[in-house]
Amino acid sequence: MMLRHFSRQVHAEPCRQEISLLADEVLLRPELLTPSRVADLYLLALAAANGGRLATFDQRIPADAVAGGTESLALIPLSATPGTTVL
Repeated sequence: MMLRHFSRQVHAEPCRQEISLLADEVLLRPELLTPSRVADLYLLALAAANGGRLATFDQRIPADAVAGGTESLALIPLSATPGTTVL
């Protein structure tokens, strides 16, 4: 139910601004860039550079690692309703 509600609010557009995680102005905290976080941080930085938001269930993404990351991370809340399963 939550995901269905969230998906109605999504508006997707192509990214026009390219980024590199190797740029100092993009990756603010290089110590947080680990192999398991490369894709998440890249997508977050790409969303931030293009004025978008990265929607995710993953609450472990260190948003402050990339420029504009805190404002560009949209955490999808997990349903707390008993008896529901989140896949």
